[in-house]
Amino acid sequence: MDDNQLEAITGVPRRVIIAIRMVESRGHWDAVRFEPHIFWKIHKALPVEWSGKKIREHLSPEELVSVPYTPGLTGAASHIAAETNRAAVERAMLIDANATVRATSWGAYQDLGAALLAEVPGDPSTAVKRFDADPRDMSGKLFARWVKGRPHFGAIARSLDFDACARIYNGCTDCTLYSSRLRAAYNAAI
Repeated sequence: MDDNQLEAITGVPRRVIIAIRMVESRGHWDAVRFEPHIFWKIHKALPVEWSGKKIREHLSPEELVSVPYTPGLTGAASHIAAETNRAAVERAMLIDANATVRATSWGAYQDLGAALLAEVPGDPSTAVKRFDADPRDMSGKLFARWVKGRPHFGAIARSLDFDACARIYNGCTDCTLYSSRLRAAYNAAI
């Protein structure tokens, strides 16, 4: 799905679509980012409000060997590539495929795996295979699904309110850095 088609489907301006893609994945259609803190919350049914240190305290040494997790200094997300890359996804799939897919951001727009599982219902491994078969098309479908679930986002994106776009898309509290990156990527988009 190209940018013009995605704009027609979502109502999000093409340049905003490009900006989100560049900020989220540098334009890599096949980008994946595994979030071990989300995986462990899902897999162990830990409280949603728990963050880094509290999650890690409830993991055994054996669990940390199977799916390593090191909380970041300022938040729950790991900043260690070996814990968040595609190899980490493959390793975690052996433990709990459903939790792994849900705890991974997929594609150029980095949509969490619940969208992928909704797009390709059934076996999580099949959903991953479908993503891998055509990551560009699936990235577009996941982004369109995300926007469809937030019908107000198109109007906000058309207004070029990058602070609001950043808050809604990224879920950040202090979105200064994200919104400035989004604005810069928008200005660079052709």
